Amino acid sequence: METTPQPELPPRSVPELVVRAWKRAPRMLRRFSKWVWLVAAVLAAGGVVLDATGWWGKWSFTSNLAAELIGAIAAAPVALLIIGRLQAYHLEESNRPLHEARVNAARTALAGAVRALLTGVDNAEETVRAAANDFIRATEQNADGGSTDPALAESASRELRSLTGRYGKSMFVHVVTPVRIQVTNLRDLLKERNGDGRFTAEILDLDQALGELDLAAADHQHLMSEGQGMFGRSVAYGRNNQRRILQMRKVATDYLDSYNRLHNLCDEMHARFPDNSAPPTLAPGAPPPVTS
Repeated sequence: METTPQPELPPRSVPELVVRAWKRAPRMLRRFSKWVWLVAAVLAAGGVVLDATGWWGKWSFTSNLAAELIGAIAAAPVALLIIGRLQAYHLEESNRPLHEARVNAARTALAGAVRALLTGVDNAEETVRAAANDFIRATEQNADGGSTDPALAESASRELRSLTGRYGKSMFVHVVTPVRIQVTNLRDLLKERNGDGRFTAEILDLDQALGELDLAAADHQHLMSEGQGMFGRSVAYGRNNQRRILQMRKVATDYLDSYNRLHNLCDEMHARFPDNSAPPTLAPGAPPPVTS
């Protein structure tokens, strides 16, 4: 069973930042640091011994120079590990407000794209529902084995052909593509700042939503192609054509059901990715939020 990584909180103190810098440092750099510190320790011990025996004599400047050199050798790994990490942390914190503004803008754009998709699906669903219901009602079998309303059946068939043709595909791509783009944009922005795992759950949620949308879109496109083949010819009547009539009725029903599935998916996406850019409104008489 897969578990979602727990987000890592920002360091609360300098020692904690130092420990994290050491743990995240490359293995080769840590090994190099250990060797440098060992050499510095040996040189420092030798300097203490020489100092205790009075070996330096009047060479006070040389002893100071040696001490500075040993200190520089010992400080080199600290500069590589700690100071580099401090600079990276400072840059990260400086860019945090800008990144959060970009993420909020991306969330707002995604919410707007989902609303536009939902509106487009609702509008198209009404038209498809009317045409599909007309076709199903008009192709009910009468006592002679023919259609109850041939003229209405032909009109509804032409309407369904238009809805599954170039017009329908253009409308569908026009409202689905922006959602794909905005989901991908928001996911990429969150991945930029997911070093601490804080956005892992939201990234997985976006990946799942994109997969569900792609699957629903592929099924819808398949039904469009199938509808073009079915409704591209005139409706034939008679007992020998009942099988084809039933197939056309099934395609019309499946095409309408596809819009229903898209509508439900849009509702789910709208609930999962709301527009949180606007501040919440307070109920009458509610105390204002406490800010530090």
